[in-house]
Amino acid sequence: MEEMIKITLKQGLIGAMAYQRRTVAALGLRYREHSRVVKNTPQVRGMIKSVAHLVSLEKDIAPQTPRFAGVVSYELGPVPEKKVSEKKVKKSAPAVSDAASATEKVSVASQNVSKEKKAKAKHLPKPGPAHKTSKKSGKAKAKKAK
Repeated sequence: MEEMIKITLKQGLIGAMAYQRRTVAALGLRYREHSRVVKNTPQVRGMIKSVAHLVSLEKDIAPQTPRFAGVVSYELGPVPEKKVSEKKVKKSAPAVSDAASATEKVSVASQNVSKEKKAKAKHLPKPGPAHKTSKKSGKAKAKKAK
């Protein structure tokens, strides 16, 4: 396995040059005292060298074992069968002979809609002028006239 190193950001980035901020972000460090374990490659070494005054590093860190280190076996049992339920049958549209009752239903529905519109109209604010003008007192008019 490759050698790992631990990098810790010791200084804040306020007042640091823009290229230093980008380098620290590329190393995966976000805030003071934030640590990260990375591979020891020439690219990472160069990045650390450019921000050496902001970071500290520890060498020869043992590689971290992944959180999932093995294969988990599961025992699967029989799948329970779902109960088949009877679906309710929807009634079809009214037949031609029921045309009179259908028109009655439509007229009742339109009456309900008009009642709702009237109820909403009662609660709407009344239209008025776009803005109210202030009335100036006689003294203010006199001062303006001078």
